[in-house]
Amino acid sequence: MKFQKGVVILQFQIKTKKTFCISGGIWTNKNQQLTKTYLSWAFSSLKQRPMFKRILKITGITLFVIIGSFAIWLRFFVSEHQKLKHITYLEHRQSISTDGAYILYEKDSLRLISVVEKSGDFEIQDERFSILEFGKEFTVNVYNYDDPTAISFKVDLKDSLSIPQSTYSKPDKIFTISDIEGNMYAFHKLLRANGIIDANSDWSFGNGHLVLVGDFVDRGLNVTQCLWLIYKLEQQASNYGGCVHFILGNHERNNLYGCNPHVRSKYTNLASKLNLDYSTDFYGPNSEIGRWLRTKNTIEKIGDILFVHGGISQDLLNLKLSIKEINQIVRNSIGTNTFTDSISKKIHSKTGPLWYRGFATYSNEQTPLEINNAKQYFDVSLLVIGHSTRKDIKQEYDNSLINVDVHFPHKDTDASRGKGLLIELDNRFKVDDMGNKEKI
Repeated sequence: MKFQKGVVILQFQIKTKKTFCISGGIWTNKNQQLTKTYLSWAFSSLKQRPMFKRILKITGITLFVIIGSFAIWLRFFVSEHQKLKHITYLEHRQSISTDGAYILYEKDSLRLISVVEKSGDFEIQDERFSILEFGKEFTVNVYNYDDPTAISFKVDLKDSLSIPQSTYSKPDKIFTISDIEGNMYAFHKLLRANGIIDANSDWSFGNGHLVLVGDFVDRGLNVTQCLWLIYKLEQQASNYGGCVHFILGNHERNNLYGCNPHVRSKYTNLASKLNLDYSTDFYGPNSEIGRWLRTKNTIEKIGDILFVHGGISQDLLNLKLSIKEINQIVRNSIGTNTFTDSISKKIHSKTGPLWYRGFATYSNEQTPLEINNAKQYFDVSLLVIGHSTRKDIKQEYDNSLINVDVHFPHKDTDASRGKGLLIELDNRFKVDDMGNKEKI
């Protein structure tokens, strides 16, 4: 009889459209088994009603989006940085920290901007020199969470900048990494552990080639310092018969035209304090770093290996362009996101070399064919890419593809370790920032 009374109450509430107002008071019976019966009956009855199904579906989708967004944020929260104040979305919006140098050309003068650590605080140094009196050499200090003076090095300003070759003969040794994104800790430690640089941040890789496959800017707290280290090593490597190849990624391209959603606020704060713009001034055509980046290639061929940040789509191959032509088209469009011709639009689209993820994230049954077509078109045996993060460095698609974009640590206690690709003659190894070396 009590069960029947419960049914009548539930039916009345449904008929009066008070489905979500059913309270625990209905199930006051002390018999727990009977309570479960009521719950089961109520739910099964409601599921048969179209309006309830619609509400349930919307509620489920909403919860999925909320929980998914929170999970993504939490992953960044836990893995990106260990201190709350250094997390991108929560950092102090007025903060600046060790940065620079930014070298800007203003008519006949040179402006040198840096942020240095002094007595536990950060001070902006903004100086102007005549171009003739500037001594060429300047110091770059690296920001460190615990010790702001942990790494520093000298850089000589180049007398001139030139566009690099698009193709090179294969050297005996090639070391490759990508997607450092301003993480000087990982970058410096990986180079040190594998003999690319010494304790003074000077080149020690002899006549070897260092290939950096894009995305060294954004997200990190030492973007400028990473770029100056590459700039410095370029000069030093050439003195030993070696070479540094800095290949553009989509993040470099975005920074150069003013799309900065992943830039840490310390950089834009500094620009604002000086009444400057982060992209058009710090990385514009009147800055040394901006001029230097504008000379860089998007694709390079070294011996029988093709290096590109994103990948080579069939759409790109259909344009029938040479490596040199692709590089020049990208160079010509740096600083803009408006393209007047169909070829430039295609090269800067999601199927272009800076953005394409078809070899990794969105691979499918056509991927092996695309890779083979790219190998035949450019006459190579191996493609090396970044852009799409992998857990480890390995050979894929019958040893025709290696993705070197992996997760990088921010401190010694992080479980994941930085990794790179080392090629010695025809032998391929994955190496890490602890000096371990494993053939792949």
